[in-house]
Amino acid sequence: MAIYHYHKEFVKRSKGQSATAAAAYRAGERIYDEREGKVHDYTRKGDVVHTQIYLPDGAPEIWLDRVALWNAAEAAERAKNARVAISLDIALPVEMSRAEWVRLMEAHSRTYTALGYCADIAIHDNGLGNPHAHVLLTARTVEGGLLVGAKPRDWGDSSQLLEWRGDWARDCNSILAGRAHIDHRTLKAQGLDREPAIHMGPTATQKERRGERTERGDRNREIAQENARRVAARMAGASRSYADTLGRIEGEKAAAAAARRQAESGPLLEIEVARRLELQAPGHLEAVRLGKGEGQPPFLETQREGLPARAYKMAGGEARGGPDRAWGEARGAWGFAEGGGEARGNRQGPRGQGGAARVPGAPRDRRLLQA
Repeated sequence: MAIYHYHKEFVKRSKGQSATAAAAYRAGERIYDEREGKVHDYTRKGDVVHTQIYLPDGAPEIWLDRVALWNAAEAAERAKNARVAISLDIALPVEMSRAEWVRLMEAHSRTYTALGYCADIAIHDNGLGNPHAHVLLTARTVEGGLLVGAKPRDWGDSSQLLEWRGDWARDCNSILAGRAHIDHRTLKAQGLDREPAIHMGPTATQKERRGERTERGDRNREIAQENARRVAARMAGASRSYADTLGRIEGEKAAAAAARRQAESGPLLEIEVARRLELQAPGHLEAVRLGKGEGQPPFLETQREGLPARAYKMAGGEARGGPDRAWGEARGAWGFAEGGGEARGNRQGPRGQGGAARVPGAPRDRRLLQA
């Protein structure tokens, strides 16, 4: 997977370093240092796959020659402890081809040349999964064809360096085009609860590949175990949260369904009232209306002259056996009896009596009883 690694350091004379030696090593070439009178030869280095020098506007074309450029950089500094170059080590995405690496470095070089720096770029790839690029910048910018620009004092928290890191992420993601993604921000800034691994370096990496344990490798293994523990803890917490959320959703769905049934029962009862009013003969039914008590489901309320009001809940078939039984009881309350039964709704009636007993005021048409 694509990783983000962008490391900056200075090439310092105080550490016995020189710009000519650094350039020779990164490019795998032979460079003669005019100030020291010595040759730096790294032509046997075998992992260099591409090199290129990019110059800012106003720089002399002779600096496209690596020997001329870095001897000029050395000549621009007089102090014995001078910083003579800026070195950037950058990891290249393994998802890209070598041709894409070249395109990427060409595009990214404009980040530096636009500010007046000369950029010497070398791509290294030994085929072992660690492709990277070295960018060697002149310590000073070009002004009037000379390296005389002021050098940055402290790059520890420099906003300029942060911009460069962001530019690298932008240029990489542009060519990756969705195959992978890198982010220059810290893990904390990204909102990730993960500890970053430490940089192995070439020596420790080669030892680990040979099966030798190293201090840096052990530290990275400890970090990997701790990150795995954090992931497991987050997953367990997420599972509990998911179960709680699922239970709450099911409860809300059940409540919504109950409310929907209650809301739908109102219109159905209104239709039932209208239908039954049509079926009754005039003068025999004093009142049939839809009642709605506070905090209760709708109900059908009936009343006949001389009889007490009776309420039969109809919503959802909750009360007294459902709507059909409620209406049957209402018929009994009005004085209808089938099969010779009593007027209060006894359907069977006394043994030996047949036909239909009629209570005064009841409709004569038996079809009206089939509501």
